[in-house]
Amino acid sequence: MERGEAKALSKTALQLLTVKFGCLPEEMKEDIKKLDVITLELILSNIFNYNHLDDVKKIISY
Repeated sequence: MERGEAKALSKTALQLLTVKFGCLPEEMKEDIKKLDVITLELILSNIFNYNHLDDVKKIISY
């Protein structure tokens, strides 16, 4: 069940990040698809605070 939730959250994160920053690098897309629910929720809760994709990369590599 958690995997389904992670899949839905990663889809939402990818959509919102694409709207905010345009086309995302493939490597970043793949990394986001592999994240756990907690990390995805962290990304989504801060989506309006990011100024650059590097801000997101810091969360992904955390």
